[in-house]
Amino acid sequence: QILPLYFSEEVASEGEELELIIFNLLRPNRQFDDVREYLVESDADVILLLEVDHDWVRELDLERFDYEVVAAEPRTDTSGIVLYARPGLCDDAEIVTFGPEDEWLPPIIHCTLEWGDREAVFIGMHPSPPKTEHGAGIRNFQLEEAGEWVAKQDHPVILAGDLNTTPFSPAFRELMARGNLLNSQRGYGYQWSWPVEYPFLAIPIDHCLHGPLIATT
Repeated sequence: QILPLYFSEEVASEGEELELIIFNLLRPNRQFDDVREYLVESDADVILLLEVDHDWVRELDLERFDYEVVAAEPRTDTSGIVLYARPGLCDDAEIVTFGPEDEWLPPIIHCTLEWGDREAVFIGMHPSPPKTEHGAGIRNFQLEEAGEWVAKQDHPVILAGDLNTTPFSPAFRELMARGNLLNSQRGYGYQWSWPVEYPFLAIPIDHCLHGPLIATT
């Protein structure tokens, strides 16, 4: 399960590059200045922020640094989400939900990304945490619907976010197979992301997946 993450096939990458950052802020975190400095210095084209509340949106104020809010639903719980991008990169942005209609569901952002002569459909999500058997079931349902949604797209897809699952889980593998997606971690090793305070016990739950016509460099 782990060893293949250290190997990948050589892929020829041509055309314009797109730099994407996925950042789970951890809602109680209040290191506004440090996060703003990191994001601005990164100079990324697209920034997906998770666990965002209104304080974070106000304090970061990324519009001052030539970003625009593509879509936003800040919340007081851990499901808040905001997508920033350089002007003109994103179109047709929409906030939707995947999962059973009678359940509490976190918001999901999808839009069309256009850079250079390239175009891709983007989806940013933070499924329900699997803290209970019920929560795990809802997360799996959301990932299943995400895979079905990806499979219906005519353009290449980028699916990113804190998926609250490791790449070794059946739900993750089914998402990859159903959507014909590639794991951007392939070739870069074991990219753990949580919990940051215990790196020797940490697991990769934050992911960027994409279709075969897109390459990670």
